Amino acid sequence: MMTFNNKPNDELVSENLNAAIFQVFKNDCTGFRLEPGNLMKALGLIQSEESVSLEEFFTWPIDLLADYIEKKHHSYIEQRVPVLLDMLNKLCRLHGDDHIELLDIYRGFCKVASELNSDLLKEELILFPYIRKMVQLANEGSSLDDPRFRSVKYHVLQMMREHELDVDDFKQIRNLTSDYCPPKDACKTYKVAFALLNEFEKELHLHIFLESAILFPKAIAFESNINRI
Repeated sequence: MMTFNNKPNDELVSENLNAAIFQVFKNDCTGFRLEPGNLMKALGLIQSEESVSLEEFFTWPIDLLADYIEKKHHSYIEQRVPVLLDMLNKLCRLHGDDHIELLDIYRGFCKVASELNSDLLKEELILFPYIRKMVQLANEGSSLDDPRFRSVKYHVLQMMREHELDVDDFKQIRNLTSDYCPPKDACKTYKVAFALLNEFEKELHLHIFLESAILFPKAIAFESNINRI
């Protein structure tokens, strides 16, 4: 478990929420970078979650957190992507001549959608099953021996590099949409599409936050401990 002044994260969270979160990112072994503004968006979403508090996320076992991310955030992405692709494609056809930036917004989201599809598959087929396997073996008192899987840290580093690309691509989309502010002549579809893009980016930051600040560092530490059994 990562610590600050020799105190565990869950203890720090109860004492000073923001200090704990920023410390996690400062010491994150994956080297993930997150702009303060994006971090606060993620924090705001976590604090608005009706069923789960931020403190709880830090105390969850890694297999439960992986399940939560897959069932909640992966499902959200899988549901929203086709809706947004359809709406943006429609906007390009109807308003692309007057608002040429729509073409770049559509292309940018297509790129993000493709990258996220690859990311989710890697997590669902490789990383998350391995995390669940580690927990199962630890509960059984068995050692970890799978030469086909290089290490949690190896795959985490790959995922974090890909997450950074997702964040950068969405930053460009946000700039193209003037922070998701539709033009004065925007139709209802235009306004809804921009609102959904805004929501999608916030959910993406929350998804990345849960992985980079909590799941991934804890999984790396867990693997190190189980390898010593």
